[in-house]
Amino acid sequence: MTAKRDNLNNQLLQTFLNTLSPNTLAAVAAELENSVEDWEFYPEDAPPENIRQELTNLLEQTLKRGREQAPNFDDLLEEARNAQDADDWISGRNQQVRQNWYSDLK
Repeated sequence: MTAKRDNLNNQLLQTFLNTLSPNTLAAVAAELENSVEDWEFYPEDAPPENIRQELTNLLEQTLKRGREQAPNFDDLLEEARNAQDADDWISGRNQQVRQNWYSDLK
């Protein structure tokens, strides 16, 4: 029964990955990479080991599928990483602006 369920899960994963565009696959991969990196620095926030292994496998499958779908996938992945970094910077900046306003109001 477990082998049948694992096969079904793998088939579902492959079907899911097939439905995503290369741009979406790149964005998902960038997010997963970022999470894996965060867990190294903040292990207390990391999910249990078995979940981390499954997410690492998902990252590998996502990268593989993206590279199969688009010859320029690594470029798309780099763009997704850069966009994520820009979003993080903007978010941090906006938070700092809010904190400054709150401080001024006190």
